[in-house]
Amino acid sequence: MQRFFRFALLVLLTAGLAWPPGAAASGEDSPSPRLDVYRYRMKGKVRLLFFWVGKDDVGGGHIAVGREPEPAGGWTEQIEVLFGSNPERVPGGINRWGYGTETGQWRKRTGSPAPALARSVFEGFLKHSKEESLDEVQANEAARQDDVFWYDGIRSIVEQSGAVSEIRTFAAAGDFDFRNASPVHCSYQERLRQGAKPDKFKRLDNAKDYQSPFGFLTGVRYLIGRVLERHGGEGNFRRFRPWVPYVYNANLYRLRVKDVDLEKSFDLPLADGSSQTYRNVARIRMVIRKEATGEDHEFVLWVPTEGRYEGVPIRIVDKPRWWLRVELNLEPEAEVGRSTLAAVQCE
Repeated sequence: MQRFFRFALLVLLTAGLAWPPGAAASGEDSPSPRLDVYRYRMKGKVRLLFFWVGKDDVGGGHIAVGREPEPAGGWTEQIEVLFGSNPERVPGGINRWGYGTETGQWRKRTGSPAPALARSVFEGFLKHSKEESLDEVQANEAARQDDVFWYDGIRSIVEQSGAVSEIRTFAAAGDFDFRNASPVHCSYQERLRQGAKPDKFKRLDNAKDYQSPFGFLTGVRYLIGRVLERHGGEGNFRRFRPWVPYVYNANLYRLRVKDVDLEKSFDLPLADGSSQTYRNVARIRMVIRKEATGEDHEFVLWVPTEGRYEGVPIRIVDKPRWWLRVELNLEPEAEVGRSTLAAVQCE
Protein backbone atom coordinates (compact mmCIF):
# COMPACT_ATOMS: atom_id res chain seq x y z
CA MET A 1 0.00 0.00 0.00
CA GLN A 2 2.88 2.39 0.71
CA ARG A 3 4.28 1.80 -2.77
CA PHE A 4 0.85 2.12 -4.34
CA PHE A 5 0.20 5.52 -2.81
CA ARG A 6 3.71 6.85 -3.27
CA PHE A 7 2.76 9.02 -6.22
CA ALA A 8 -0.22 10.30 -4.23
CA LEU A 9 2.18 11.26 -1.46
CA LEU A 10 4.24 13.27 -3.92
CA VAL A 11 1.09 15.07 -4.98
CA LEU A 12 0.11 15.68 -1.39
CA LEU A 13 3.53 16.98 -0.62
CA THR A 14 2.90 19.73 -3.12
CA ALA A 15 -0.31 20.62 -1.34
CA GLY A 16 1.26 20.54 2.06
CA LEU A 17 3.80 23.15 1.07
CA ALA A 18 1.38 25.38 -0.78
CA TRP A 19 0.09 26.96 2.42
CA PRO A 20 2.33 29.55 4.13
CA PRO A 21 3.49 27.49 7.10
CA GLY A 22 3.86 30.16 9.74
CA ALA A 23 0.21 30.41 10.79
CA ALA A 24 0.28 27.78 13.53
CA ALA A 25 3.58 28.97 14.94
CA SER A 26 2.57 32.62 14.99
CA GLY A 27 0.00 32.25 17.75
CA GLU A 28 -2.74 33.64 15.54
CA ASP A 29 -6.00 32.70 17.28
CA SER A 30 -8.58 32.97 14.51
CA PRO A 31 -7.22 33.72 11.03
CA SER A 32 -9.51 35.10 8.36
CA PRO A 33 -11.23 32.79 5.83
CA ARG A 34 -9.00 32.21 2.86
CA LEU A 35 -8.73 30.17 -0.35
CA ASP A 36 -5.55 29.92 -2.42
CA VAL A 37 -5.36 28.06 -5.74
CA TYR A 38 -2.16 27.06 -7.52
CA ARG A 39 -1.60 25.31 -10.83
CA TYR A 40 1.30 23.06 -11.81
CA ARG A 41 2.70 21.61 -15.02
CA MET A 42 4.13 18.11 -15.00
CA LYS A 43 7.30 16.91 -16.67
CA GLY A 44 7.99 13.19 -16.81
CA LYS A 45 11.03 11.06 -17.49
CA VAL A 46 11.22 7.29 -17.95
CA ARG A 47 14.33 5.17 -17.68
CA LEU A 48 15.31 3.24 -20.79
CA LEU A 49 18.29 0.99 -20.11
CA PHE A 50 21.05 3.37 -19.00
CA PHE A 51 19.56 6.78 -19.72
CA TRP A 52 16.45 8.88 -19.09
CA VAL A 53 14.04 10.11 -21.77
CA GLY A 54 11.77 12.99 -20.84
CA LYS A 55 8.93 15.14 -22.10
CA ASP A 56 7.45 18.35 -20.73
CA ASP A 57 3.77 19.18 -20.21
CA VAL A 58 2.65 15.56 -19.92
CA GLY A 59 0.10 16.37 -17.23
CA GLY A 60 -0.53 18.65 -14.32
CA GLY A 61 -3.19 19.65 -11.88
CA HIS A 62 -4.01 22.08 -9.16
CA ILE A 63 -3.93 22.71 -5.44
CA ALA A 64 -6.68 24.47 -3.50
CA VAL A 65 -6.04 25.43 0.12
CA GLY A 66 -8.90 26.72 2.24
CA ARG A 67 -9.05 27.89 5.84
CA GLU A 68 -12.04 28.68 8.03
CA PRO A 69 -11.95 30.13 11.57
CA GLU A 70 -13.72 28.28 14.37
CA PRO A 71 -16.16 30.11 16.73
CA ALA A 72 -14.34 28.83 19.82
CA GLY A 73 -10.94 29.84 18.48
CA GLY A 74 -8.53 28.05 16.21
CA TRP A 75 -9.31 27.07 12.64
CA THR A 76 -9.89 24.27 10.18
CA GLU A 77 -7.69 23.93 7.09
CA GLN A 78 -8.52 21.84 4.05
CA ILE A 79 -6.01 21.13 1.30
CA GLU A 80 -7.23 19.68 -1.99
CA VAL A 81 -4.91 18.25 -4.63
CA LEU A 82 -5.68 16.86 -8.07
CA PHE A 83 -2.83 15.72 -10.33
CA GLY A 84 -2.29 13.29 -13.16
CA SER A 85 -1.05 12.51 -16.64
CA ASN A 86 -2.63 13.84 -19.81
CA PRO A 87 -3.27 10.75 -22.01
CA GLU A 88 -3.30 12.98 -25.07
CA ARG A 89 0.29 14.02 -24.36
CA VAL A 90 1.76 10.74 -23.11
CA PRO A 91 2.92 8.08 -25.59
CA GLY A 92 0.61 5.08 -25.40
CA GLY A 93 -2.22 7.16 -23.89
CA ILE A 94 -1.19 6.34 -20.31
CA ASN A 95 -3.74 7.74 -17.86
CA ARG A 96 -2.72 7.79 -14.19
CA TRP A 97 -4.01 10.33 -11.71
CA GLY A 98 -4.97 10.87 -8.09
CA TYR A 99 -7.05 13.11 -5.84
CA GLY A 100 -6.86 13.88 -2.15
CA THR A 101 -7.87 16.25 0.61
CA GLU A 102 -6.42 16.62 4.08
CA THR A 103 -8.24 18.46 6.84
CA GLY A 104 -6.39 19.71 9.90
CA GLN A 105 -8.31 20.86 12.95
CA TRP A 106 -6.45 23.36 15.10
CA ARG A 107 -7.89 24.01 18.56
CA LYS A 108 -7.06 26.25 21.51
CA ARG A 109 -5.14 24.57 24.31
CA THR A 110 -4.87 25.43 27.98
CA GLY A 111 -1.83 27.45 28.95
CA SER A 112 -0.71 28.28 25.41
CA PRO A 113 -1.60 31.22 23.15
CA ALA A 114 -1.17 29.15 19.97
CA PRO A 115 -3.75 26.55 18.89
CA ALA A 116 -2.54 22.97 18.61
CA LEU A 117 -3.33 20.33 16.03
CA ALA A 118 -6.15 18.21 17.44
CA ARG A 119 -6.90 15.94 14.48
CA SER A 120 -5.94 15.35 10.86
CA VAL A 121 -8.00 13.50 8.27
CA PHE A 122 -6.88 12.54 4.80
CA GLU A 123 -9.27 11.25 2.13
CA GLY A 124 -8.35 10.45 -1.43
CA PHE A 125 -8.46 8.06 -4.31
CA LEU A 126 -6.07 6.92 -6.99
CA LYS A 127 -6.61 5.15 -10.26
CA HIS A 128 -5.89 1.49 -9.60
CA SER A 129 -2.36 0.64 -10.68
CA LYS A 130 0.03 -2.06 -9.52
CA GLU A 131 2.48 -2.02 -12.41
CA GLU A 132 6.15 -2.39 -11.63
CA SER A 133 7.48 -1.33 -15.03
CA LEU A 134 6.66 0.91 -17.98
CA ASP A 135 6.04 -2.18 -20.13
CA GLU A 136 3.34 -3.35 -17.71
CA VAL A 137 1.67 0.06 -17.76
CA GLN A 138 1.57 0.13 -21.57
CA ALA A 139 0.35 -3.47 -21.76
CA ASN A 140 -2.48 -2.80 -19.32
CA GLU A 141 -3.58 0.29 -21.22
CA ALA A 142 -3.61 -1.63 -24.52
CA ALA A 143 -5.54 -4.56 -23.02
CA ARG A 144 -8.49 -2.54 -21.71
CA GLN A 145 -11.72 -3.47 -23.46
CA ASP A 146 -14.48 -2.60 -21.01
CA ASP A 147 -15.93 0.68 -19.80
CA VAL A 148 -15.48 0.01 -16.07
CA PHE A 149 -12.39 1.46 -14.44
CA TRP A 150 -11.31 0.76 -10.88
CA TYR A 151 -10.03 3.09 -8.19
CA ASP A 152 -8.75 2.69 -4.64
CA GLY A 153 -9.88 5.17 -1.99
CA ILE A 154 -8.43 5.75 1.46
CA ARG A 155 -9.57 7.53 4.60
CA SER A 156 -6.76 8.02 7.11
CA ILE A 157 -7.70 9.57 10.47
CA VAL A 158 -5.04 10.57 12.99
CA GLU A 159 -5.95 11.57 16.56
CA GLN A 160 -4.02 11.86 19.80
CA SER A 161 -5.15 8.42 20.98
CA GLY A 162 -4.31 6.65 17.72
CA ALA A 163 -5.09 6.35 14.03
CA VAL A 164 -7.36 4.32 11.77
CA SER A 165 -7.28 3.67 8.04
CA GLU A 166 -10.04 2.49 5.71
CA ILE A 167 -9.43 1.30 2.14
CA ARG A 168 -12.30 1.02 -0.33
CA THR A 169 -12.26 -0.13 -3.95
CA PHE A 170 -14.87 1.36 -6.27
CA ALA A 171 -15.63 1.60 -9.98
CA ALA A 172 -16.47 4.42 -12.37
CA ALA A 173 -18.14 3.96 -15.75
CA GLY A 174 -15.65 5.68 -18.02
CA ASP A 175 -11.94 6.36 -18.37
CA PHE A 176 -11.82 9.82 -16.82
CA ASP A 177 -8.61 11.78 -16.30
CA PHE A 178 -7.63 14.54 -13.89
CA ARG A 179 -9.27 17.19 -16.11
CA ASN A 180 -12.79 15.73 -15.71
CA ALA A 181 -12.64 14.07 -12.30
CA SER A 182 -16.11 14.97 -10.97
CA PRO A 183 -17.85 11.69 -11.98
CA VAL A 184 -15.17 9.64 -10.19
CA HIS A 185 -15.44 11.84 -7.12
CA CYS A 186 -19.19 11.23 -7.05
CA SER A 187 -18.66 7.47 -7.45
CA TYR A 188 -16.43 7.55 -4.39
CA GLN A 189 -18.96 9.55 -2.40
CA GLU A 190 -21.63 7.02 -3.36
CA ARG A 191 -19.38 4.20 -2.14
CA LEU A 192 -19.11 5.97 1.21
CA ARG A 193 -22.86 6.60 1.41
CA GLN A 194 -23.56 2.91 0.98
CA GLY A 195 -22.34 2.41 4.52
CA ALA A 196 -20.66 -0.91 3.78
CA LYS A 197 -17.58 -1.95 5.71
CA PRO A 198 -14.26 -0.97 4.13
CA ASP A 199 -12.40 -3.56 2.10
CA LYS A 200 -9.41 -3.11 4.39
CA PHE A 201 -9.22 -1.66 7.90
CA LYS A 202 -6.20 -0.92 10.07
CA ARG A 203 -5.69 0.68 13.47
CA LEU A 204 -2.64 2.08 15.24
CA ASP A 205 -2.75 2.83 18.97
CA ASN A 206 -0.52 5.70 20.00
CA ALA A 207 1.90 4.22 22.52
CA LYS A 208 3.69 7.57 22.93
CA ASP A 209 4.98 7.25 19.36
CA TYR A 210 3.89 10.79 18.52
CA GLN A 211 2.91 13.86 20.52
CA SER A 212 0.82 15.60 17.86
CA PRO A 213 -1.55 13.90 15.39
CA PHE A 214 0.33 14.88 12.25
CA GLY A 215 -0.71 13.53 8.90
CA PHE A 216 1.68 13.76 6.00
CA LEU A 217 0.65 17.25 4.91
CA THR A 218 0.60 18.80 8.34
CA GLY A 219 3.99 17.27 9.06
CA VAL A 220 5.51 18.67 5.87
CA ARG A 221 4.06 22.10 6.56
CA TYR A 222 5.60 22.07 10.01
CA LEU A 223 9.08 21.28 8.68
CA ILE A 224 8.85 23.93 5.95
CA GLY A 225 7.99 26.38 8.69
CA ARG A 226 11.14 25.34 10.53
CA VAL A 227 13.21 25.98 7.39
CA LEU A 228 11.74 29.46 6.90
CA GLU A 229 12.21 30.31 10.57
CA ARG A 230 15.83 29.22 10.39
CA HIS A 231 16.41 31.35 7.29
CA GLY A 232 14.88 34.37 8.99
CA GLY A 233 16.98 33.80 12.12
CA GLU A 234 20.60 32.68 12.12
CA GLY A 235 20.35 31.48 8.50
CA ASN A 236 22.90 28.68 9.00
CA PHE A 237 21.70 25.28 7.80
CA ARG A 238 24.75 23.29 8.91
CA ARG A 239 23.68 20.43 11.18
CA PHE A 240 20.07 21.53 10.65
CA ARG A 241 18.14 18.22 10.62
CA PRO A 242 14.63 18.75 12.03
CA TRP A 243 12.18 15.84 11.86
CA VAL A 244 8.64 14.97 12.87
CA PRO A 245 6.69 11.69 13.21
CA TYR A 246 3.45 11.35 11.27
CA VAL A 247 0.88 8.64 10.53
CA TYR A 248 -0.47 7.53 7.18
CA ASN A 249 -2.56 4.43 6.50
CA ALA A 250 -2.20 3.53 10.22
CA ASN A 251 1.58 3.26 9.78
CA LEU A 252 4.13 5.36 11.63
CA TYR A 253 6.61 7.36 9.57
CA ARG A 254 9.41 9.80 10.22
CA LEU A 255 9.78 12.83 7.97
CA ARG A 256 13.08 14.69 8.20
CA VAL A 257 15.03 17.40 6.45
CA LYS A 258 18.20 15.86 5.02
CA ASP A 259 19.83 19.10 3.91
CA VAL A 260 19.06 22.64 2.75
CA ASP A 261 20.90 24.69 0.12
CA LEU A 262 20.05 28.34 -0.41
CA GLU A 263 20.09 29.47 -4.04
CA LYS A 264 20.27 33.24 -4.38
CA SER A 265 18.76 33.04 -7.88
CA PHE A 266 16.70 30.25 -9.41
CA ASP A 267 15.24 30.22 -12.93
CA LEU A 268 12.02 28.23 -13.27
CA PRO A 269 11.18 27.19 -16.86
CA LEU A 270 7.69 28.12 -18.06
CA ALA A 271 5.40 26.43 -20.57
CA ASP A 272 6.13 28.98 -23.32
CA GLY A 273 9.87 28.30 -23.22
CA SER A 274 10.76 31.36 -21.18
CA SER A 275 11.67 31.34 -17.50
CA GLN A 276 10.89 33.22 -14.31
CA THR A 277 13.57 34.16 -11.81
CA TYR A 278 13.05 33.74 -8.06
CA ARG A 279 15.36 35.12 -5.40
CA ASN A 280 16.54 33.32 -2.28
CA VAL A 281 15.09 29.88 -2.92
CA ALA A 282 15.63 27.04 -0.45
CA ARG A 283 16.44 23.72 -2.11
CA ILE A 284 15.29 21.16 0.45
CA ARG A 285 15.91 17.45 0.40
CA MET A 286 13.50 15.51 2.58
CA VAL A 287 13.40 11.85 3.51
CA ILE A 288 10.41 9.72 4.50
CA ARG A 289 11.18 6.65 6.61
CA LYS A 290 8.66 3.93 7.35
CA GLU A 291 9.50 3.04 10.94
CA ALA A 292 8.37 -0.59 10.71
CA THR A 293 10.71 -1.46 7.83
CA GLY A 294 13.36 1.27 7.76
CA GLU A 295 12.53 1.91 4.08
CA ASP A 296 13.51 5.43 2.99
CA HIS A 297 12.15 7.58 0.19
CA GLU A 298 13.76 10.88 -0.79
CA PHE A 299 12.39 13.88 -2.68
CA VAL A 300 13.56 17.42 -3.44
CA LEU A 301 11.68 20.69 -3.50
CA TRP A 302 12.42 24.33 -4.14
CA VAL A 303 10.68 26.91 -1.92
CA PRO A 304 11.11 30.71 -2.05
CA THR A 305 11.90 32.24 1.34
CA GLU A 306 10.52 35.65 0.45
CA GLY A 307 8.11 37.42 -1.89
CA ARG A 308 4.64 36.52 -3.08
CA TYR A 309 5.35 32.79 -3.25
CA GLU A 310 7.07 32.50 0.11
CA GLY A 311 6.46 28.99 1.44
CA VAL A 312 4.99 27.79 -1.86
CA PRO A 313 6.87 25.04 -3.72
CA ILE A 314 7.79 26.23 -7.19
CA ARG A 315 9.34 22.89 -8.14
CA ILE A 316 9.15 19.33 -6.76
CA VAL A 317 11.15 16.37 -8.03
CA ASP A 318 10.54 12.77 -7.05
CA LYS A 319 10.91 9.19 -8.30
CA PRO A 320 7.63 7.46 -7.37
CA ARG A 321 8.80 4.35 -9.26
CA TRP A 322 12.36 3.25 -10.07
CA TRP A 323 11.69 3.81 -13.76
CA LEU A 324 9.72 7.07 -13.42
CA ARG A 325 10.91 10.55 -12.51
CA VAL A 326 8.32 13.29 -12.04
CA GLU A 327 8.88 17.03 -11.94
CA LEU A 328 6.14 19.50 -10.99
CA ASN A 329 6.64 23.17 -11.88
CA LEU A 330 4.48 26.02 -10.70
CA GLU A 331 2.76 28.09 -13.36
CA PRO A 332 2.79 31.59 -11.84
CA GLU A 333 -0.32 33.72 -12.21
CA ALA A 334 -2.28 30.78 -13.69
CA GLU A 335 -5.96 30.73 -12.81
CA VAL A 336 -7.86 27.46 -12.38
CA GLY A 337 -11.05 28.90 -10.92
CA ARG A 338 -12.21 29.22 -7.33
CA SER A 339 -14.17 25.99 -7.08
CA THR A 340 -12.83 22.74 -5.69
CA LEU A 341 -13.70 19.13 -6.40
CA ALA A 342 -14.83 18.70 -2.80
CA ALA A 343 -17.52 21.34 -3.45
CA VAL A 344 -19.09 19.36 -6.33
CA GLN A 345 -22.73 18.48 -5.64
CA CYS A 346 -23.35 14.82 -6.44
CA GLU A 347 -26.85 13.56 -7.18
